[in-house]
Amino acid sequence: MAKFEAELPTDILRDVDFIASNAVKIFGGMTKAGAKVVKSNIQNGAGRAFDGKLAAKMNSKLKMTRVYHTPSDGGINTKVAYYGYIPRSDGSQVKIKGKYAYNGVPAPLLARLREYGARSGGGMPESLKRYWTKRPFIRPAFQDTTGITRAMEKAQRDLSGGLLDD
Repeated sequence: MAKFEAELPTDILRDVDFIASNAVKIFGGMTKAGAKVVKSNIQNGAGRAFDGKLAAKMNSKLKMTRVYHTPSDGGINTKVAYYGYIPRSDGSQVKIKGKYAYNGVPAPLLARLREYGARSGGGMPESLKRYWTKRPFIRPAFQDTTGITRAMEKAQRDLSGGLLDD
């Protein structure tokens, strides 16, 4: 019977070991780079969806989380979302459905109202009625897949030291 024995060069083994030991850092950097592009796209879209002052306030509430790992599916993620409240100009509280009082309008609520619209206000205050009209600005931010992919591939090249180039 014929016998075959092969030995991999040590530089290939070092490269594979480097990629294996730094995979979480590389993929985390890639998701962060993609999230930066998406955040920029959402900020540009908010300028079209809201008037000037409110767009600036909404953009100040748009945050990007740190890179995190989800144990349920083993994913490496970076989230872009609205957090916090947009204070009212008179400083008064906003009551929603008559029982919830907030120190301003929740930024995620305004974003959702503008993104998806609303058929009726339900228990919404009359001051929010102008935001019931659907004017998407978040979903279109993800439609520019070439910009997101390009940023992620650049981060991949930079963080892997060129080892993961095509």
